[in-house]
Amino acid sequence: MLILAAVAVLGLTLAVAADFTDACRLEQVSLDGQPLDDWQERFTMLQPESHLDQPLDSLAGLLLRKPDVFRVDLSYSTLHTLEVRTNRFTPACFVLEESTGRLRGLDSRARLVPLHFPLDNWEHPVFTRARTGEMFAQCKDGRVELMVRQLGTLRDKHRDLYRLIDEIDFGYDGYLEVTVSGLPYHLQVRAETFPADMDRFVEFVTSFGPDLRGVSIVDLRFNSMVICTGGKT
Repeated sequence: MLILAAVAVLGLTLAVAADFTDACRLEQVSLDGQPLDDWQERFTMLQPESHLDQPLDSLAGLLLRKPDVFRVDLSYSTLHTLEVRTNRFTPACFVLEESTGRLRGLDSRARLVPLHFPLDNWEHPVFTRARTGEMFAQCKDGRVELMVRQLGTLRDKHRDLYRLIDEIDFGYDGYLEVTVSGLPYHLQVRAETFPADMDRFVEFVTSFGPDLRGVSIVDLRFNSMVICTGGKT
């Protein structure tokens, strides 16, 4: 069952004495950026009392029981305002949704998640021509989940190369085509051996210094060789 609850309660470094004053009295609640005039009626567990007395776990549980809510984040933006945000996921990658043409996020488990702007980090690859599916569900193409994990391995080993990957095209049977920023050719790789294929590419260009002028494809799908299409071979 797809339920991800991440209740982050921030800004609660309050002096004990504040519990006995109006300094940290809850007066306003916002939901996904919109102030709620009826917050006491909508969230009856909340009261105009000190922050320390608010049952935030009960509030999160109430929201997570809704079928379209998969994550809840709670924070105090001011001494008197509680911010409630739902379905705010940090994308591990991006995917271009073919059915709508819209850019979506993929979380670490390859589930389709909405993007909320401004984004803190755009330096993730964009997956194209991948079969996605419903929001908050895993992508239908099993290679997507595998590639999200494999990209994490690549990022740990070759961070600079990871940041240069612009696009990974899933529109081919048996392989993926990778576009790297600044390179005039594409890389053909296997999802199941992606980190090893990219290791071989790094070794190929750094150790042998090949002349790749005119090359359109660098095929990395074979463990013992690199095949270049076009240019000098």
